[in-house]
Amino acid sequence: MRKLVVATRNKHKLDEIRAILKDLPDFELISLEAYPAAPEVDEDQDTFIGNARKKALTIANYTGELTIADDSWPFS
Repeated sequence: MRKLVVATRNKHKLDEIRAILKDLPDFELISLEAYPAAPEVDEDQDTFIGNARKKALTIANYTGELTIADDSWPFS
């Protein structure tokens, strides 16, 4: 089974994404809790997409795993 990192430490967000992707075969969804030393990513982009892209790429480079991210800045 392949790993899919969800770039969050928020259990509620992880549960929501697990529900959305429940039919995704052959993937184990894991959060940043599995990577306690993962860097914090500054959410300094102008759009949701920009922040999610920055977070996903940063964490993918850190973990070496396929990664997805969501973002809610500036509303979080």
